[in-house]
Amino acid sequence: MVTGIICYVLGSLILIAGCVLGFVVFPNLIQKTVAENVLLKEGSQSWDLWKKLPIPLRFEVYFFNVSNVKDINNGQMPLVQEIGPYVYQEYREKVDIVTNEKNGTAAYYQKTNFVFDPEASGGLKETDKITILNVAIMKNNTFDGRYEVKLGWSENGPTPTVEGVRQLGEIVRWQNSSTLSTWSGEKCNKITGTDATIFHPYLTKDSRIDIFSTDLCRSLTALYDSDSSYKGIDSLKFTAHERLLADVNKNPDNYCYCPTDNACMLRGALDLTPCQGAPAVITFPHFYMADEKYLTMVSGLKPVKEKHETFLEIEPNTGVPLNGGKRVQFNMMLKKIKDINIIKNAPSALFPVAWINEGVELDDANVNKLKDQLVNNLKIVAGVQWTLIGIGIALILAGTCFIILAKVKFSKKGFSL
Repeated sequence: MVTGIICYVLGSLILIAGCVLGFVVFPNLIQKTVAENVLLKEGSQSWDLWKKLPIPLRFEVYFFNVSNVKDINNGQMPLVQEIGPYVYQEYREKVDIVTNEKNGTAAYYQKTNFVFDPEASGGLKETDKITILNVAIMKNNTFDGRYEVKLGWSENGPTPTVEGVRQLGEIVRWQNSSTLSTWSGEKCNKITGTDATIFHPYLTKDSRIDIFSTDLCRSLTALYDSDSSYKGIDSLKFTAHERLLADVNKNPDNYCYCPTDNACMLRGALDLTPCQGAPAVITFPHFYMADEKYLTMVSGLKPVKEKHETFLEIEPNTGVPLNGGKRVQFNMMLKKIKDINIIKNAPSALFPVAWINEGVELDDANVNKLKDQLVNNLKIVAGVQWTLIGIGIALILAGTCFIILAKVKFSKKGFSL
């Protein structure tokens, strides 16, 4: 009987200790450690990684070669063939950085440089001849405006707090303004999110990822899709939701993206003319998640979720991006123009020009570093937590069995307890 009570009490204490350590103490310690490591402060390792990405992004370009130019002029449906990827290493570096210690922000320009990778391009060359509608896809040594972002500081300065780093990387101003003037409504002109080079930690399945894209003049939102894993690191997968480019019937907030004459695009398309100053329309590649009508205008497209969705796999405790790709297709509206011979009889169509996949794949060196600094420690913590809980439950069960057996034994001898 005494042995049973001791086991029961000891098991309860160990179970409580395991729960308190595992669900309160350890998570708070991990959050504090993460906050100390991700806080942006000049001279820190996180600052250097933020200032210049340690690895280049992978920038892939797929062109839609037009196979029947003469037939199009006779009114036939355009036939296109995808050629690619033409792969570039995309290097990003922040320059002319000015820190505002009073506000806990930093202002900078972001320089982008592309280097062609012939090996990854698999024999494709920049000198290849391709027939497409003319549109600019990228430029070297460009700056996409001046950003001002939050450094994740607390109200007391560069000290790490959980609430402070939850705002890490958030854009306060772009081009000295907190809003755009591109679109016809306040919601569409709102600047939210980061510049896609940094994300705040402590993500959950209820989190949303916001990225401001200067080339699209709008913020993009990704929502939780599924649990995932990248090279042995557990992650959360976020994807661009269909409401992002939904028609106004499904998402009235998108109404302010419509042209001024209220001629809204169908589902899955955004007219970039106010942004680019040129008649460009973006969709997801191969008209993925777009209205079926667009697919009936062109032959040669085949949307596939796994190939064409925009996604991001991210380590939730630190906000470190592990794998992802922003996939966008550039199109132009093809219409008959009587004064131009080559298209005077052309059919009306949303004409695909090219699509890009701008992505990141964390290399083995940085994966191993992340494992050493966090993931392996998380496994140890989880091991300690569940071992204590398991031992506690086992002792409680053993104690309960001892007490029951003692009651049965005494009952047979005529004693009552």
